[in-house]
Amino acid sequence: MKNRYNRVLLILALLLVGVMTVSGCTAAGSQMAQGWAGGAVSGDTIFVGSMDGKLVALGATDGSLRGDPVKLVAQAQSSGFGCVPTAGTSAVAVYGSPVVDGDLVYIGGYDGKVRAYLFESGYLRAEPRWISRQGDIGGSIIGGLAVANGCLYFGASDGKVYALDAVDGHKLWTFETGGKIWSTPTIEGDTLFIGGFDRKLYALSTADGTQKWVFETGGTIVSNPVVSDGKVYIGSFDRRVYAVDATSGGEVWRFPETDDEVDTPVGWFWASLLVHNGAVYAPNLDGRVYVINATSGNRISSFDLEGPISSAPVLVNDLVIVATTSTNRAKQEGKVFALDTTSRQQTLLQDIEESIHAPLFADGTTVYVHTMENFLYAIDTETGAGRKYTLSAETSE
Repeated sequence: MKNRYNRVLLILALLLVGVMTVSGCTAAGSQMAQGWAGGAVSGDTIFVGSMDGKLVALGATDGSLRGDPVKLVAQAQSSGFGCVPTAGTSAVAVYGSPVVDGDLVYIGGYDGKVRAYLFESGYLRAEPRWISRQGDIGGSIIGGLAVANGCLYFGASDGKVYALDAVDGHKLWTFETGGKIWSTPTIEGDTLFIGGFDRKLYALSTADGTQKWVFETGGTIVSNPVVSDGKVYIGSFDRRVYAVDATSGGEVWRFPETDDEVDTPVGWFWASLLVHNGAVYAPNLDGRVYVINATSGNRISSFDLEGPISSAPVLVNDLVIVATTSTNRAKQEGKVFALDTTSRQQTLLQDIEESIHAPLFADGTTVYVHTMENFLYAIDTETGAGRKYTLSAETSE
């Protein structure tokens, strides 16, 4: 157990260093962009935020480019870590996955800008439809965007939750929390749920950002809230999973109830949870996926994948697809597993041997894995067969 905990500490260091150095300057003074964005599938097109600061559109069947990859160019000084990029020349790191609504693709950048791009006639247009206004957003965007009700919702490193008009990008409202926000909001009806570095889970009105309730955990929250059957499920850095009443904000249960329970988690709950067939699947940086009864909070079982899990899993039919990442800079060891929710069996789908931090995403029976080496893997969850696409093509600026 001690060796596993040391591995957890190492992967945490790698993750944090990756964020802190994303704005680091090269000898020439330019910014080196690197993020860990996932993607989205709309129709027969995949949209991915690449590791080198581009928005890429690919054909889902053959990986062909649907328009030139578009580099996100720094428009102003970043308010995050590191040095000041040179406006107009520096690529912007992308951590949050793009979202698609109609013919527009939205993406948030580490420079604190949200951009909307038009996808029409099967091609991604290089010129943004709009970029959020200078000064509207006061921090870097690490989490993803949520689109609903004609609005875009997200949190930023300045500790604020923002709502922008999805048509033209103008700011509608803000809500200030007590710490940085790296998680992606979840929208359910007229309520927005989001967690932050201040250890709190917030429920806000989507209409005007007023607070409905707040729930405090014992650690930082970076995972995305999951809403199911009137409850909000969230993982925390206090090594616990919480179920919270979605209406009142009252605690329903916590797992584990105490630190004295047998085989308790030893790492942080960084990745987002999944809820399926009355069970919560909670990936942990200790390499396990804990299976918890969604009603009672009692432990059902666990899967030991023997590698830290920082990327969000995805559900494909009755399979929970999970990726582990590497703790060894010299030898990359990313693996993709299928966890059968019926038989409780785990199967290795692919040993990719690359670092995986980006959230997984899926379309039908195909799961997509974006690696830190800037490749996108498309894996058939029924056969294990895979295709590999590069995301390092030349870009339009």
